[in-house]
Amino acid sequence: MILQYDPGIDAESVTDSDHNIGYREMTENVFRGALAIDIPAIGRREIENIEETNNGVRSKRELTNELDDNNNGDDRKDRIEELLTAIQNTSNLAGQARHMADFMPDFLIASTQPVYNQRVSNAIRTDPETGEVDPSTLESVLKDLIALEADVWVAGTRNPSVMNNWDEVMDVVESVDGVETQDSVVATFDTLKDHVKKNL
Repeated sequence: MILQYDPGIDAESVTDSDHNIGYREMTENVFRGALAIDIPAIGRREIENIEETNNGVRSKRELTNELDDNNNGDDRKDRIEELLTAIQNTSNLAGQARHMADFMPDFLIASTQPVYNQRVSNAIRTDPETGEVDPSTLESVLKDLIALEADVWVAGTRNPSVMNNWDEVMDVVESVDGVETQDSVVATFDTLKDHVKKNL
């Protein structure tokens, strides 16, 4: 966070000469999040049809398809790729530079699964006191994903402000059969997009 004024100064009392050089204070926040995408639902939406009958009004819900299913699913593949690219490049659309934020993850677990579930959302548990990720929980969830016949990719930046036990965490990741480590977070997104396009 970059502030225009020194936090100890009343902003209303600041004159032009006081802030020719802006006061800058950098702070870091660590967020944990999970996102699940129901791929078969992309391009489809539920609409409600209301019909008048002799007994009143009857409501009926129908699932409609907004995409062309006659071109080998290319429309759906393109939409999924655009969605993943948007997620990959998410940032805070701030009006001023001091409010900008980069939301690309420093530690990413990506997975495609034959059955929709949100098991991967439980993989990362961080101790707020030590700044360490619990390796036992991570290992358990990764093994669950493999048991669910999921494809799993993991990458990390080794940013010390995100977690303090990177070596231990990556050792756990590499020890689980079926989990593939990637060179970078960007490479993981690219691998995920390629996998979806080939296997959809």
